[in-house]
Amino acid sequence: MPKTLSKTAILCAAFSLCLPLAACSTAAQEDEEPVIMPVEASQEVGSEADENTPQRVSPLEESGSSNDEMAMKDVPLGAVPEGYYDEAEQQGSLESFAYDTRDYAGSGNAVEREATVYLPYGYEQNDTKTRYNILYLQHGAYGDERTWMYEYGDRFKNMIDHMIEDGTIPPLIIVMPYLAPGSQWYHDTTPIFYSDEVKNDLMPAVEAHYRTYAEDVSDSGFAASRSHRAFGGFSAGGTTTWRVFLEGLDRFEYFLPMSGGLTLGGDGSTDDEDASALAAAALASSHGKRDYYVFAATGTQDVAYQGLSAQIERMKPLDDAFDFTEVSFAEGNLMYYTVEGNRHDYPYTYEYVYNGLRCLFSWVTTRQMAP
Repeated sequence: MPKTLSKTAILCAAFSLCLPLAACSTAAQEDEEPVIMPVEASQEVGSEADENTPQRVSPLEESGSSNDEMAMKDVPLGAVPEGYYDEAEQQGSLESFAYDTRDYAGSGNAVEREATVYLPYGYEQNDTKTRYNILYLQHGAYGDERTWMYEYGDRFKNMIDHMIEDGTIPPLIIVMPYLAPGSQWYHDTTPIFYSDEVKNDLMPAVEAHYRTYAEDVSDSGFAASRSHRAFGGFSAGGTTTWRVFLEGLDRFEYFLPMSGGLTLGGDGSTDDEDASALAAAALASSHGKRDYYVFAATGTQDVAYQGLSAQIERMKPLDDAFDFTEVSFAEGNLMYYTVEGNRHDYPYTYEYVYNGLRCLFSWVTTRQMAP
């Protein structure tokens, strides 16, 4: 059952995790504060849908548009706009959502865990007609379900509120679960977190309760609504995101790995293997290259920069599965966004999330924002 949380500001432990890179669009940043840039106008770009695209719930269908075309918006990338870290007029709400699961990496005993849930302004639980996109957002090592929304004040929540209020992204639900360390730190929990807890326990509980596009919480219900679902994470959460790509393409279309590669703490020695595994998973799925999108991001001073860059470089030539683009998802399905000087900490990820959500859900907002 959800319950409203009180807001508290606490200091978070430092994160230190080495992982897999190559470069896409790069935004400059000076010292600790981001360069403030205005939201720029965007150009609408259309592309043909892959003929093998499975039947699914689509905003294009809901708007009365043909399902034969899927338009991806050409999104200019850059820093978070001025004022987005201040309170918005239309503020979303935060809840704590309890669900039953198991200690999969340990005793196997039943446990109750909590996830923090962000609900957009105007969300009404008894509104059975309105449906919402959903993002599962995973913290990194030493974090918890409260880290994104509470431990650094309100800046992250305010940014999401403004993005929705301004129509930059469609209203969405954000679910932030707790990833527990195991007996081998996070090395034994990140590989199984999705396949055990998220897939079997968290997703059915969350999407049976909240108003997502899933008509039901069966495998077919999640598959039909995958174009409204994203998974993202920072550091160890970035590693988890790549694991979800490996095992969850049947349920997720959008991926936002930040400062973390497929191998936890990767030093570049496994990048060929990791890139090949990701491509193999994509090719083994029933989805074409316009049915999944990856927006990876980090900073040039991040401990994950070298490793993540190497992994992306190995993914680029695997064009049976990935079309790398430095522009937008109007032209490919793999992007890599880096910010000069950014280090390995949550406040730096806000710019990644800002740009990532605008790109990942851009085919939805294209229809909403078209004249």
